[in-house]
Amino acid sequence: MSATTWRSDLNGTREWLSEAWSEFTGRALRVAAEHWTECLHPEDRERCAGIFRVCVAAGAPFTTDYRLLRADGTYRWCMDAGLPQYRDHVLTHYAGICVDFHARKLSADCLAERMRRLRLQERGRDAQLVGLTHDLRRLLAQRAARQGTASPSELLDGEHSHWSEHWRRSNRSPAEWWSPNPAGMPRWCPSSMS
Repeated sequence: MSATTWRSDLNGTREWLSEAWSEFTGRALRVAAEHWTECLHPEDRERCAGIFRVCVAAGAPFTTDYRLLRADGTYRWCMDAGLPQYRDHVLTHYAGICVDFHARKLSADCLAERMRRLRLQERGRDAQLVGLTHDLRRLLAQRAARQGTASPSELLDGEHSHWSEHWRRSNRSPAEWWSPNPAGMPRWCPSSMS
């Protein structure tokens, strides 16, 4: 079934179904019209009925998806869309279309799962980078403290609101200045940058 059209009364009974419905489900049209919800997956029946009731009460169009039992005994994802139909400004019935979109649904679900895994991996990598950055800053602070260029507390602080205010002379060379960059990492700059 690529698509089947239908017409439903306001109670949800399908008054008319196209031949494609019978071909897909393997059920006679006259039986399927009254008992079409029996072809829905049991987990989807109440949800679909609820959506239909709410939309009928509001006179609103609807779109939903559900698993539909195929003639071979397998369930396929289908999308169902219905539009309210009026006669003399009174809602009389719904007309709609049901489309098999099983492959697309599975692809979308697979893509969503891959994206979820990638986000988890990204969070893990972020945590690793934070740990590595902390370790590197600690090592650099220890090294600077041993060389006497800065105290470990100055380098580990990293909360400099204006890092340019923290320029200081180093004992490396009179022509160089020490400055933490915006990430708080030490760097040596020529004195012409002061």
